[in-house]
Amino acid sequence: MMKQFLLALTVLLLPISAKAQISSKQMSAQTAQRVIDRYAPIVCKKGLSGLIIDVQKCY
Repeated sequence: MMKQFLLALTVLLLPISAKAQISSKQMSAQTAQRVIDRYAPIVCKKGLSGLIIDVQKCY
């Protein structure tokens, strides 16, 4: 189970990390708090799959 989770996490994050760039901009504390308030309950209730589904709805 853990190996499958790590494999899935790697597959999901590899494209993101490949496109990542260093930025001099820093997220404001207010923005970070809004992200936490919005997505933490979803992760707690539905796990990462629930988070993925919710983010995919935005696109």
